[in-house]
Amino acid sequence: MIRNTLRLGFTLAELAEILRTRDSGGVPCKRVLAVLERKLDSLEKQITDLERLRKYMDQLVGDWRSKIGQAKTGTRAHLLHSLTAAPAPEATNATLQWRKGQR
Repeated sequence: MIRNTLRLGFTLAELAEILRTRDSGGVPCKRVLAVLERKLDSLEKQITDLERLRKYMDQLVGDWRSKIGQAKTGTRAHLLHSLTAAPAPEATNATLQWRKGQR
């Protein structure tokens, strides 16, 4: 149960609070549902951000392939400089938290 709960994104602190409530005779079911609903909402925002980022990166790959194809041999194509003209889409806090956890 603990492993599955952690896989769903519950923190140890959240799980400990829920188990304490249960062990003291309380009924933490609404709290468990609320936590999971919040995690699902966060996941959906992350997916939206990642889909937007994937689309942006796919476009960049095409653009950069074209720039490299047009550049003379031995000259710079200034790929990274092109990012100043078309910056990456902004990420939501949910995605920033996810990225932070991936480091």
